[in-house]
Amino acid sequence: MPTSFASLPPSEDGSEHARVAQTNVIGCFQLMNAMPTRVTAYHMCFPNTNTSRMFAGLALFLGIGSASDRTRLKFHIGSLTEIKYKLHGYGIPIELIPVTETGRIKIKQLKEWIRLRGILDKQQQQQVVDVCGGDSGDCQQGERERDEAVRVVGERTVTVTVTPTTTDNANESSGESITSWPQQMATTTTSIVDCPGCKDVLFRSGRITMIHLGNSMFRSMCEAIFERYTCETRIGKKSIVNELIDAVESIGGRFLVWDKNGNSCWRKIGASEIRSKVGTFIRNSMSSSSNTRNKQQLMTRESDNTNNDSNNQQQQQHVVIQLKSSTYAFVKQNELKRRWCAVNVDDNSSSNNNNSERFMDW
Repeated sequence: MPTSFASLPPSEDGSEHARVAQTNVIGCFQLMNAMPTRVTAYHMCFPNTNTSRMFAGLALFLGIGSASDRTRLKFHIGSLTEIKYKLHGYGIPIELIPVTETGRIKIKQLKEWIRLRGILDKQQQQQVVDVCGGDSGDCQQGERERDEAVRVVGERTVTVTVTPTTTDNANESSGESITSWPQQMATTTTSIVDCPGCKDVLFRSGRITMIHLGNSMFRSMCEAIFERYTCETRIGKKSIVNELIDAVESIGGRFLVWDKNGNSCWRKIGASEIRSKVGTFIRNSMSSSSNTRNKQQLMTRESDNTNNDSNNQQQQQHVVIQLKSSTYAFVKQNELKRRWCAVNVDDNSSSNNNNSERFMDW
């Protein structure tokens, strides 16, 4: 476990401090390896201050972490809105970050999760007591089997499985044996799921279910059978629904609904409820797809009309330019002709006046 330097006595030399530092580094690596989540990147967010910029620069200069960690280390400096936009660019769902716009940390979901884990732990303990039959001696004797039996499976569905174990009696000749656990295997599975998997299909209104990976996968599966679903009869539609359910369950997926009783958790549902909700999901997906298709067609039609109007205006302008250019030479000729006629008229009038004056003089 990591050790604090403050716990060392003042008489310890530098070698002891180096050993403690090495122990802390090893402990951190062990902690990272023991985490159930694979760490793909480190995003460190800081406010837009000089101290934050200095810390980020020193961290990069000193080379915090291993070489592989430094390649996945990213610093974000700015306001809360700017940082959210940057994180969203990396595909991080910013709506799941428990921070308000004012910087206040939201702890409601954390409290609900702690309360839920307390309920699940109590259920596990009660199930173990029921399996042991209230005999503490038998429970102590089968402690190792119980520790392996009582567990939370990878999908975080609470499952308690107890296998019978027997111990031979001292009088082996009589063939008697003492059973430390019940003869039949007791298996109890609760329907509470605190963390849905990426292959699960969630039934709940809101954006969280829209961006869930399992719902996106199931929506794609539904879109592939839209045409066949609309042409089928009622019995055929039921068979299509069963095919979709089998396809999801074959890859390890489950159908979960949000518990509205205030438990703040997901729970599994029965087969009849699954078929009903899957049918509703298909119809809603078809309606949404139809609305999206109509909007796209409307936008395409409007863009085509706009392009046609612009093309018509350009053609009209082109025709006007052609008309002007085709008659321009004739207009110029007419203007020159009128000017030439006017000049001749003026010359003739002036010559006539001169002749009349000459006649008078004569």
